Amino acid sequence: MRLCGPTPLPANPQTLSGACCVAGWDASDVGSLIAVLGLASIPVSFAVGAASARLSDRALTAAALLAGVIGCALLTQAGHADRSVAYFAGAPAR
Repeated sequence: MRLCGPTPLPANPQTLSGACCVAGWDASDVGSLIAVLGLASIPVSFAVGAASARLSDRALTAAALLAGVIGCALLTQAGHADRSVAYFAGAPAR
């Protein structure tokens, strides 16, 4: 992954097509991520199919919800705990 320097955004957003994205990902990085996620869906589907024969739907749903909440919490934890609380609970009224 190639990181961009602190370059200002152009006034015209259409000129970003060949430039490095704001988050530091170029088209090759995004394509690689999509390919990995697409390939990961096949074994995950088989694993869920095998687990559904042994576990109840309620347990699978609870596990998926727990994994989603943990994933969201980890994504928002970038050293700014006060901001992650505002992300989930909303900003306090002033």
